[in-house]
Amino acid sequence: MKRILAAALAALATTTLVGTDDADKELGRWQDEIGRARAEYQSEVVKANDKAIRTLTRIAQREAKAGDLSAATDAWRAVLTIDHDVDEARDFFTAIGQLDQVLAEVAASDDPLAGLGGGAKPALVFSPGALLAPSGNVLETAFDQRTIEVVVGKAVGDGVLYEEGSEKVGLAIALVGDHVRFVIAANKDKAELSGAFDRSVPWTHLAVQFDKGEVSLWIDGKLAQKARSALATFPKHDGDGGLGSERKGSVADMKDNALSFRCAMFRMSKVARFTTNFQPATDALTDKTTLLAIGAENLRNLLAAHLAQPAPASPDETVAKDETKEKDAKDAKSAKSGKAPAGPTGVRIKAFANVPDDNISWQVQGDVFVAVK
Repeated sequence: MKRILAAALAALATTTLVGTDDADKELGRWQDEIGRARAEYQSEVVKANDKAIRTLTRIAQREAKAGDLSAATDAWRAVLTIDHDVDEARDFFTAIGQLDQVLAEVAASDDPLAGLGGGAKPALVFSPGALLAPSGNVLETAFDQRTIEVVVGKAVGDGVLYEEGSEKVGLAIALVGDHVRFVIAANKDKAELSGAFDRSVPWTHLAVQFDKGEVSLWIDGKLAQKARSALATFPKHDGDGGLGSERKGSVADMKDNALSFRCAMFRMSKVARFTTNFQPATDALTDKTTLLAIGAENLRNLLAAHLAQPAPASPDETVAKDETKEKDAKDAKSAKSGKAPAGPTGVRIKAFANVPDDNISWQVQGDVFVAVK
């Protein structure tokens, strides 16, 4: 009887090991397949972008040569819609004194910004490759607990939304298609979580968390996925990164970032805030656990500072007479209808102070605006 029982237990152990091996192999196969699919997708996006930009550039050059400034303007604007860093398009709008206005219009739609729960609110508008980086060393210190929240809307394209550290030791939040990815790695120890991201809704609250080795991703207050890391403390790492993307690559392994998005709120806390589903915050309310925050107070101050400045100078005289006449006609039509002429949809920003600790400032790289509509 004992021999029969021992044989049965041995068979069960063998079956369990085989089953575990099969599961590990299947998980590895799935990860490899997903990696190849992501690489192929990103490659096809780059090809499509390059093809469209080449075609639009030819159209813009042809129309400019023919003297049709309006058509050339439309074509160059379309180029910047795809890639904000095309030098020839930027040079064109710089020459006619409209680069900031066009970049703001491309990045921010004319629709009012609907906040979570309704109501208009100002928001940061990030162009592809734009970055807000905090001063100081908050992005390089070791931690055993950390929560990062961001309210995102109007996301277009794929890329890194937030990152800190390097490709080997760091963390990143990225948007790819209809999913959000949270990747955190310290050399060989790496965890990746993902969840569905609906780009059609006005705003989405994202939260990622590290809690003494447990990593989690929350979408609109609901747990999307969690995993266990071998690290109880996330180690010291380099201070590169911030809100937005540097196009430098990260642990998210996205070399070509083409993500533009709006941000209505950002908050980093030195604790693990969430253990169960929660009501998402609509503003960056601060407390003693807050390390970094961008919220309504920052944005109102930025807009107030802009409105306090002298009115901008009239358009550069290099603007063609036909375009000036067309603008005057539109303004006259608006005045007759009782509507104010349309203005720029965003204000370009520079450095500004962090809310909980004004010894820290946010430094702007690339094209970041505050939407004013």
